[in-house]
Amino acid sequence: MREGPGANYPIVCRLESGLDGIVLDGNHVMNGETRWQKIIVQGDSGWVNADFLILSDSGSTFSTTPETKEPNTKPAPIFPNINPNAHGLSD
Repeated sequence: MREGPGANYPIVCRLESGLDGIVLDGNHVMNGETRWQKIIVQGDSGWVNADFLILSDSGSTFSTTPETKEPNTKPAPIFPNINPNAHGLSD
């Protein structure tokens, strides 16, 4: 998950593959041919490439795709350890 809608924004956390309960914020941005979707996960928000989201079985929330397509080039914390206040993500 990134601070903004593009690969040039800092990674604020990594979402585990298969993570459920992702809610779409309603905002999305096209950056070139990539659609970036703002999401909310466990009360925190950020941006992800929409190609990594799939509709959950319930039909009301999303989950991450089973396998990550983007290479891991920068270390980042796994989601539950994120401090949203440190990244300006809290309200």
